[in-house]
Amino acid sequence: MNTEQASLGLFLTKFRKQCFLSTTDVANILGVNEKLIRQWEHNKSKPSEYQKDFLSYLYKMPTEFFTCDYSDVTKFNVSARMAVADTECFSNLSDVDKFYYMNKALSCYSLLQEVSSNQSEKKIENAENNQGIPIFNQEYADMLNHEFLPTMASHIRETFFGKKTGVLSDDLLEFIMDKLGFVSFADLPENVNGLAFYSINDEKIFIYINQKDSYIKQTFTLLHELGHIIFHSNKSATLPEEEDLVNYFANLILLPQDDMREYFGKIEKNNFCVEDWIETIKQVSQKYNASYKTILYSLNHLGLINGNKINDYANDIINKLFLGHAFSTKAGLEVNQLLNSAIVDMINDGDIAKDKALMLMNNNIIFEQ
Repeated sequence: MNTEQASLGLFLTKFRKQCFLSTTDVANILGVNEKLIRQWEHNKSKPSEYQKDFLSYLYKMPTEFFTCDYSDVTKFNVSARMAVADTECFSNLSDVDKFYYMNKALSCYSLLQEVSSNQSEKKIENAENNQGIPIFNQEYADMLNHEFLPTMASHIRETFFGKKTGVLSDDLLEFIMDKLGFVSFADLPENVNGLAFYSINDEKIFIYINQKDSYIKQTFTLLHELGHIIFHSNKSATLPEEEDLVNYFANLILLPQDDMREYFGKIEKNNFCVEDWIETIKQVSQKYNASYKTILYSLNHLGLINGNKINDYANDIINKLFLGHAFSTKAGLEVNQLLNSAIVDMINDGDIAKDKALMLMNNNIIFEQ
């Protein structure tokens, strides 16, 4: 076994683990058999020059861009799941096409460099100030599920933010950014709320938040990206499932379950009053820096707003806000979808809610005369 072969094995192992890629992922990326990847890692065979170049090229890039939409370099798919585009397609691509996609990826890399170049020194300095957030905790990653998350979020709140319940800070965004130390604002594309990735070269964590988003959105995005970093591993769930879980995690950090039960449990036990319920949502939103949508998400998980309850008070909501038209019990799933949306609308602007109701009614979707 020569030195080149040994160093390549170490390189491949390090690359795969730091990017949270399984041997299957790497095999798909390079268009080879998974068994061959394991042989390379254990120095039992030698890859072709092209495949070495491909690995080396990818190794120089921030892992976040392994999921870029290569059809348009300005469209980012910035999930924490590390893979190269549609990896299954790579085995069917020619070398020319593979290098085309690599060049597109490099364009994305250059765009991030341009976004963050002015803050690079500050980021590295801040990254060293992380105060013990459990980054890449394999035990947490292995237990990534809805049942475990409330306990995990409560532990992080108490251990790292100093409060198991209650409002973390009046200026929550700044408070969390100071605690983490590796967060920066950036001029990201409109459809990208945040980025989170692990820098291979200096072994630092970086989170970027879209500087154009609202304060409330920035706060939730920061907690969402932190969830990806804490929980991510090559054993994690598929992307849609993981996105749902990190949203739940961010929700739990922002809105502790005990607090939500205290605020809304009393309303549920007494005679339900729509006005009291809406007013409580407004109070919680202002106090916890949480959007109405985030609060409704929390209530759904706690069972404080669900299909049965919606059916119980749907007529009341519609009669008060939607011009008195009767509610159709034939709507099924659409009832839940409309009411969840309409509740947010009526908190924001009753007139908008009425307009939406009239539109739906005119289209004979769920209302009947």
